[in-house]
Amino acid sequence: MKNIILSIALFSVFLAAVVIIPSTGSPGPCVEPLTYRIASIDPRYDIDQKQLTKIMKDVGKLWSTVLNKPLINYNESGEIAIHLVYSDNQYKSRQEQKLSNKIEVKRQQITLLKQQYERLSDLYEKKENRLKKLFENHNQMVQRLNESFVKWRARGISENKEHIIREKKRQISNIKYRVDQQYAEIKSLRNRLNQKSKQLNALTTQTNELIKAYNQKFAEIREFHQGRYVQRGDLRMIKIFQFNNRKELSLVLAHEIGHALGLDHVENPESIMYYLMSEQNVVDLALSKEDIEALENHCES
Repeated sequence: MKNIILSIALFSVFLAAVVIIPSTGSPGPCVEPLTYRIASIDPRYDIDQKQLTKIMKDVGKLWSTVLNKPLINYNESGEIAIHLVYSDNQYKSRQEQKLSNKIEVKRQQITLLKQQYERLSDLYEKKENRLKKLFENHNQMVQRLNESFVKWRARGISENKEHIIREKKRQISNIKYRVDQQYAEIKSLRNRLNQKSKQLNALTTQTNELIKAYNQKFAEIREFHQGRYVQRGDLRMIKIFQFNNRKELSLVLAHEIGHALGLDHVENPESIMYYLMSEQNVVDLALSKEDIEALENHCES
C-alpha cells in the first residue's frame, strides 16, 4: 500500500500593514470613541453588511473592556471606512482550502477503508486457523478409521464394529461439511479483502494525485497582508484583503482596529497586535496582557 505524503505550503501571513499620514488633529479614541462605517463588501465574500457590523460590534467590545468605556461605534457616516477587498490572495487561499478539503476527505476515506480491511483481515486469519484445525481433525479421524479397517479386516468385522464404522463415517462427513462451509466463507472473505485492497490502492492513487496538484500550485513560500489600516489626513480606512473564515476575519479586524486606536505591534505571538497571524486563539479571541498594556499606556500618554 502506498504511503501518502503531503508537502505543506508555507505562508507568511501578515496581519497588518499600516500607512499613517498625520491628521489635522482630532480627539483621540481615549477621549472620544472612533466611528466606522461599512464602505464596501466585495460580493464574492459570503458576508453582508449586517453580519460584518455584528463582527465589528464584537471587536469594539473586545477593546472597550480595557478602559470600560466605548472606544469604537458604528455610524453611517463614520470616520473609518471598512472595505472587504477580494484580492488574488483571497482567491488563491480559497482554492487552496478547497483542494486541501478534498485531500482531507480522501484521507478520511482511506482511514475508514484501512479499518475495514484490518477487521476483515483479522476475521480471515481466525477463520483460516479454524479451518486448518478442522481439516487436521478430519484427516486424523480418516487416518484412525483406515488403521482400524486394517485391523478389523484381519480379524473379521463384527456387526458391532460396523455400527462403529457408520458412526465414524458420519462424524467424518459432518466435519467435512464444516470444512467445506468454512472454506466457502474464507473464499468469500478473500474476495472481499481483494476488493478492499483494490479500493485502497485506487483511493491512494487519487489522493496522491491531489497532493501532487496541491504541491504544484501551493507549495511555495508566499507573503501577503491580510489587512491594512490607512490614515491620510482625515481620510481613514481599513482594507481587508484575505481571510479563511469569520473567526479569522474577527482577528484581522481586531488587529486593524488596534492600529486605528493608535497601537503598534507587540512582541507576544499570542497577542492580537502581533504582526503575524501566529499563535492567537482565533476560536475564542481575547486580548493578551501585552495588548491591554499597549492600550493603557497609549491612553495614559
